[in-house]
Amino acid sequence: MVGAMGTKILIISRKKYVSEGMGAFYMHELQEFNFHQSWYLFLKEVLREGQTEEYS
Repeated sequence: MVGAMGTKILIISRKKYVSEGMGAFYMHELQEFNFHQSWYLFLKEVLREGQTEEYS
């Protein structure tokens, strides 16, 4: 992969071999969310603030 000097490319994939195959020099692996973390993120992004209490 070639880019201009100072260029940064962000690769997002669920499969580690994708970034390895592209020659990534740094990979940040995220941990899976548990049910409560996933639900919190869903409510935060989909519902307006103040509406989450009735669904938690």
